[in-house]
Amino acid sequence: MEVGYQVGQVVLRGSLDLQQQWQDQLAQFRASRDAGFDIYCWAHHYLIDPFQHFQPLPILSRLAGEAGNMKLATSVLLLPLLNPVDVAEQVATLDHISEGRFILGLGLGYRGEECKPSAPACPSGEPAPPRPLT
Repeated sequence: MEVGYQVGQVVLRGSLDLQQQWQDQLAQFRASRDAGFDIYCWAHHYLIDPFQHFQPLPILSRLAGEAGNMKLATSVLLLPLLNPVDVAEQVATLDHISEGRFILGLGLGYRGEECKPSAPACPSGEPAPPRPLT
């Protein structure tokens, strides 16, 4: 069995300096690695005002260099809101940097605030209904 850690990285805007937020999350990462967790997961959101949130691929890339044997995962990456070719290139790079320890978690999204600006991906501006990825 493997045990993972889902990062609670959303912070109320203005309640914490962004650099302090990053330092705190880096300390959480190191603590979870040192405690023996097998997987470290980072979520993906856009437009979550009044909160602030760092994006997963740059963060996981930064952490890959000190992850040891811990796997890194997106939980989940909102693929319909992104360019799939760019995502494929970035996650292939991240998988290489992490020496094959990257797990790609994909999702469709569920928040209208994230879908509305991406009209082609979510024509109604509403959350996409759940469906299996084939």
